[in-house]
Amino acid sequence: MLKGDALVGQSMHVSGDVAQAAVEHLLEWQAADEPELAWQKISDWRQVNQQHENAWQQIERVNAKIGLLAEKAEPGVAHASLTTQSITRREALKSLSLLFVVGGTGVLAHRQQPWQSWFADYQTASGQQQRITLDDGTAITLNSDTAINVRYTDNERRVVLVKGELYVRTATVSSDEAVRRPFIVEVASGELRPLGTRFSARVLHNSCRVAVYQGRVQIQAAEQEKPVIIESGHSMVFSKTKLSSIQTATEAEAAWIQGMVSANGMRLQDFLIELSRHRSGIIQCDPAVADLKVSGTYPINKVDTVLYALPQSLPIEVQTFTRYWARVAPAS
Repeated sequence: MLKGDALVGQSMHVSGDVAQAAVEHLLEWQAADEPELAWQKISDWRQVNQQHENAWQQIERVNAKIGLLAEKAEPGVAHASLTTQSITRREALKSLSLLFVVGGTGVLAHRQQPWQSWFADYQTASGQQQRITLDDGTAITLNSDTAINVRYTDNERRVVLVKGELYVRTATVSSDEAVRRPFIVEVASGELRPLGTRFSARVLHNSCRVAVYQGRVQIQAAEQEKPVIIESGHSMVFSKTKLSSIQTATEAEAAWIQGMVSANGMRLQDFLIELSRHRSGIIQCDPAVADLKVSGTYPINKVDTVLYALPQSLPIEVQTFTRYWARVAPAS
């Protein structure tokens, strides 16, 4: 039986690895073409040992606390965190000299929109998402504050990511069609050519991050001669001139397409940056608490609910000055 009202990881022992595995199962279920099979996989996993069952119960418990009970009929609802690494306020204050504030002020604000996005074929505002299906059947989901142009011709199928982030599930076409009309995602840093795949691309400052969840993606940096192929389960950040090392990628990174932000030991400041992408206005983060850790998944359509739930598991308080201005500071 579950006891207590704490939101994050206080009533049941759940290791970080098991917590992350539970989140992965959840996201696989929500994205599955055959949800019944994915749900059976979850059921089998829960029966392996008590810690697995604890992890899943904790997901359901937190959902109930936030008022967003997960229902099989509506698997897209968001899910809250499994574990959080907590540190004392004193420890946080000791780390003050090592912390920094975004832009020197701590304000987590959106960059100014480039003029190109004003005339884009498809665009989303802050806090909005959009799903579109292109002429060939390719499905694209646009994240908050994203703009794309679509250029389909007889010779190619090109999508230009002007800003923001997209998730692509490419259409199944014949090999002849794939050669005759290749699918290309263009970013300022170069071009992406998916090879029968699901992947995401996010425009960063002077670079782009690509994560592949199925199939492969060929990356051609604008000023590099040779392309690089990223396999499923991996990611890479690249600019016009440089390629980062290949990193691991998981479905949790694309949790936003299911209406969630996923964190696994993420710094509180970085977590608030992610939340702020889905909320009008600004969120400030006091440097004294910027390094607190947050794990789990949280609903992006209930940003304020998540924000005001955080003090129940972290030594912080949320100060609200106006509807569009909030500040996270050490608990008094």
